[in-house]
Amino acid sequence: MSGTFDRAKRYCDRANECMQIIATSQTPGTDAIYLLIAEHYLLLAASEKRKHPCQTSNCSPTEQLAFDTLDP
Repeated sequence: MSGTFDRAKRYCDRANECMQIIATSQTPGTDAIYLLIAEHYLLLAASEKRKHPCQTSNCSPTEQLAFDTLDP
């Protein structure tokens, strides 16, 4: 897998971690902060996805499928 794919996957993972914190937090105001952070991670993942070589058909079908399953 390419570095672009790996970065996009990590950003999606971080966004999911933020959403889990929101779901379990009992501290007032935490949800708004972590939602904002999650949104930023998803924007970063979407940016990486746009840079990925699969956008120009330079990757294997397996890599394309893996990249298409990312969240953003």
